[in-house]
Amino acid sequence: HDDTLLGNGTRIIDSDIVVPSNYNATFDRPGWRCSDGDNPYASHRNKLIFVHIFKTAGSTFRSFFEQYGKKCGKGVSVLIHCSQVSSASLQSPNPDEIWEPDCTVKKTLTRDKKIINEQGNVTWSHLQNHTDVVIGHFPLGLHTNWIDEESEKLIEPLYIAFFRDPFAQFVSAQLFWNKTMNWTFDEAVEAIKWKVLEHNNHRQYVNFYQAYLTTPQQKEVGRERAYSEQQWVEIIQQNIFGMHVLVGIVEQMRESVELIQSVIDVDRELDKQFRKLDAENMNILVSSKKLVKNRSNLSTSDILAKLKEDDKFWNIFTDVVKYESHLYEFAREVHNHQYHHLKEHHGHRYNLYPD
Repeated sequence: HDDTLLGNGTRIIDSDIVVPSNYNATFDRPGWRCSDGDNPYASHRNKLIFVHIFKTAGSTFRSFFEQYGKKCGKGVSVLIHCSQVSSASLQSPNPDEIWEPDCTVKKTLTRDKKIINEQGNVTWSHLQNHTDVVIGHFPLGLHTNWIDEESEKLIEPLYIAFFRDPFAQFVSAQLFWNKTMNWTFDEAVEAIKWKVLEHNNHRQYVNFYQAYLTTPQQKEVGRERAYSEQQWVEIIQQNIFGMHVLVGIVEQMRESVELIQSVIDVDRELDKQFRKLDAENMNILVSSKKLVKNRSNLSTSDILAKLKEDDKFWNIFTDVVKYESHLYEFAREVHNHQYHHLKEHHGHRYNLYPD
């Protein structure tokens, strides 16, 4: 197929990208400590950018990072409706220019623990003045014009993005979008089957990641050139490498949380909070809805088990999510490289549950 232009001008031609043997899986920059006294940051230029991909535990992490900010004196901004932000907004030299279209600050927790700018406009000046951690529905590329207010240099970002089993992600999304329907179990199964078959009839493949793990510039070029589904997959894979994204896997939550703790709580002062993010604890806390947000009363796993009984349908479902499945397996491989590096260089230091 035609080669693909990345945002940085790099062209990719390979149709099957694998994790190279020389991939740098380390995140060993000076990490954040929660109680550094007069110096709470490894560097003001270090920012954490958590890309909340739909139905990949992002709502849980929003709650976590708000608590993290309160305990550790970090500024935390939650952004919504920003997945289609324009490249012109991100590249604007005017720090007070409002990001378009429809990009919103849901709320910001300042470093002195005040809540500000609820449902306000997103501007570079807002992020520059108040934010160390930004989480929400937005694309890669937020670092491109973000100037640290103290050093007057570009920030040094750490991107985090989570991936989820594509079948579970699709079902969970349908339950969320239709939660006002009050489906019975059988109604949910039939409605989800109908949606999958509709995708198949129109040859529409599911790829939740495209809106988030491509930059605004890449989207604009891609629309102009009518990129194929495979080309978008390759761009996302290259972005994971090129922007050195810390990859979390919902089904491997414990390892994912250990990776995150190793860079934002290097002295392990917040073990209790991090353990709550472990998948086993999430399952225990589901009924209370204190940790797991935006959860349907219907069980995604039970619905998947029922759908899988229909072999013909399952083959169709597999085809509809095949590009997401490819990305998910790729992400698991990257994640495993990152976790292996953590264990190789730090041993058991960041085990959530030390022996």
